[in-house]
Amino acid sequence: WGLTRNPFDLERTPGGSSGGSGVAVATGMAALAVGTDGGGSIRGPSAFCGTVGHKPTYGLVPTRPGFRGWPTLSVHGPMGRSVADVAAMLAVMAGPHADDPSTVPFGTVALSSVGAGRDDLAGLRVAVSVDFGFAEVEGAVVAGFEEALKVLEGLGCELTEAHPAPEEDAVALWTLIAACEGYASEGPLLDREDEMTAYSAKTIHRGEAVSAGEYLDAQWHRERLSRAWGAFFDDYDVMVSPGQQILPFSVTLSENAAEDESIWGMDSIANLTGQPVVSVPCGLAPGGLPVGVQFMGRRFADARVLGTAAIFERHVGRPVPPAPFGPVDEQVSTVLYPARGASSSG
Repeated sequence: WGLTRNPFDLERTPGGSSGGSGVAVATGMAALAVGTDGGGSIRGPSAFCGTVGHKPTYGLVPTRPGFRGWPTLSVHGPMGRSVADVAAMLAVMAGPHADDPSTVPFGTVALSSVGAGRDDLAGLRVAVSVDFGFAEVEGAVVAGFEEALKVLEGLGCELTEAHPAPEEDAVALWTLIAACEGYASEGPLLDREDEMTAYSAKTIHRGEAVSAGEYLDAQWHRERLSRAWGAFFDDYDVMVSPGQQILPFSVTLSENAAEDESIWGMDSIANLTGQPVVSVPCGLAPGGLPVGVQFMGRRFADARVLGTAAIFERHVGRPVPPAPFGPVDEQVSTVLYPARGASSSG
């Protein structure tokens, strides 16, 4: 169906793989959307499109029966224009289901009122990391992140530069596990490889030579990584980091960029550990492209993560795509419902 384009700059990508969801929410085509996140696919489009996206704790939202790819990495989560909307949607999505043995019982009452009753974050222990100790982050993103930290400081947070330092290589682990699980799911499609793009075929072939032993070894190392991050949150309530490592890039670079681990590696952590993380916009870079931040917490601390994001959100506002895609609510009422909004000639 052609390229999906970023409403802030049509020559740039909205991110993926839930890029259509991100654009639909940003432009008002939908108030809410479902995203799937196996390696950042909710958070990337949210940061690139100036919207809110939540990757929930693994097991919080049923994912089966459904797509077989990345079963131990991918989750379903809500995307919207505010933290409150996203939290309300998550409260509906979350909960155990008989068809998905990975789901767990979870009380959702707190989700519907995240951030209510207070307007500061006094006493909250916040770990700050611009790069998790290994990633490359674009200068404009760093500048936006520093502005977000000023807001958090003004809200009374206890900010400490810190990140776990596990011995495991998270990006290498994610790549091996994703390749193996992806091949198990999509390998049969290689019978029609001549109908695929070279990139799609290459992606599937990555897992072809991975043995069961290598896969299980990777899962064992993943457990060690998860324990290190779990112990880290004994000392901190949440962690804040950049929403993405880069600004939205040209649509003509999408496939090459998807293979460049240096520009997305931070996203892999939450998928490997199963931790909740929400992406929230925090303004525009000098060129007019959205910049976001992420709040991460320990497993099943979704309400705390969303509550922190909700209070932060009140003090930064939400970027709106330029005309003809924004202001969102006004454009939607005018174009889709002329009788309810301003007069329309179209």
